[in-house]
Formats: sequence, structure tokens, C-alpha cells
Amino acid sequence: MSGPGPDHPRSGWRVVVQPARNAAGTALAWLLIERPSGEITIDHKLMVGSRGRRFIQSNRPDFDLDGHPRLIRGRPMWRQWQMFREEAVALSFKRQVLTVLRAEHPELFVGEPEP
Repeated sequence: MSGPGPDHPRSGWRVVVQPARNAAGTALAWLLIERPSGEITIDHKLMVGSRGRRFIQSNRPDFDLDGHPRLIRGRPMWRQWQMFREEAVALSFKRQVLTVLRAEHPELFVGEPEP
């Protein structure tokens, strides 16, 4: 992973970015996210939505016990691996991560339309 960039002492959030663009241009990077509580989670993705807005994805492909991808109608099955008790908590988490990313890695937001 590339360097973490400057810490944000006021917020206590830190995001480490590993660029990972796919051919379709919908995936930009893998993220390691450290919260003020000290909890660290990995395997988040910074994605580009259909209208060009960036968003955080917290799911990944699901695999069976033999390591083979689980499929539904021939397509990979995805597993949500991080959940929040309320939608407001999830939105706050994603907003915080995007705020840190915009400050530390503005290059990931080039071409994003204004809200």
C-alpha cells in the first residue's frame, strides 16, 4: 500500500490508499481505514458510480470452503462484510472517509461532478 499521507489529528481518522483501477474505470483504490477508536478495517474500495460520484464499497466476493467463487446465475456472489446498526451510522462513516480522502488524495476525485 502507498503511504498513509498526513494524519488528521482533529478527526482521528486515517485512510491508507492502494490504487487499483479496473478496466471499466469503476474501481479506483483499495482502502485501509483507521477510526478514532483505533479500529482498523481493510478491503474497502473507492468506487465511481454511474454519475461519476465517488462512494465507498464495503463488500467483497464470497468464496466456498475450497476457495472457489460462489456464483448466482453465473455471476459472483458478493458478501457485505461490514454492517452498521443504522443507515445514519453507515452514511456518517462513508462521509468521514470521503472527507479524509478528498483532503489527502484529491487526484482520486478529478472529474467528479459537483454535488
